[in-house]
Amino acid sequence: MHPSKVRVYVFNWSTFVMVLGILASLYFHISTQNNIADRDKENRENERNNIRTMFAYEISYNQSNLRLLEGTKNAGFDKEKCQAEICTASLVELNVFAGIRLMILNSLRDDVYTIYLPQIYLLEPQEVSLIMNYYYSQKELLQSSKAIQIGLAQNRDNKKWLEEKTYLLTHSFENEYLLGEQILSMYKAYIPDELVNKR
Repeated sequence: MHPSKVRVYVFNWSTFVMVLGILASLYFHISTQNNIADRDKENRENERNNIRTMFAYEISYNQSNLRLLEGTKNAGFDKEKCQAEICTASLVELNVFAGIRLMILNSLRDDVYTIYLPQIYLLEPQEVSLIMNYYYSQKELLQSSKAIQIGLAQNRDNKKWLEEKTYLLTHSFENEYLLGEQILSMYKAYIPDELVNKR
């Protein structure tokens, strides 16, 4: 070999350190981005669970009122005055206790819905659909209940009016009750055991 053709490679430490620094900073950047993404995902899930918990509590409260009405539907019901073949009390029979029943219906809450409506998009589509249907049904039930409460004093002896309004209220009540039960069965992990056991 000719001496002029021999190349001597000198190891350049500064270049090596620079390349190593670039690789280390790239690794830390990617690692940080992954940690941020994981933390964001965890925060979103925590926020979802908080929203679910709030809805579960409010709907559980409302359901306890509806269950009270269902459990006392025979109170004040006079089977002897019934003219139908199959005579059963309606879920919200407008009889002697109509004022109390309407007062219980009018105590249903929608505060959580009002507060968390802007964040409801965080939930799964099925949850959003059920919750929206539940509160839409509640709105109809409350509107009917309040209108009946206003007209009750003038129509207390009007049997036809009472029957029509009982039918209307019962239909809205059943819809609200079934939707509430669906949501609570879906959200049972977010309700304390003492509330679950009351069901």
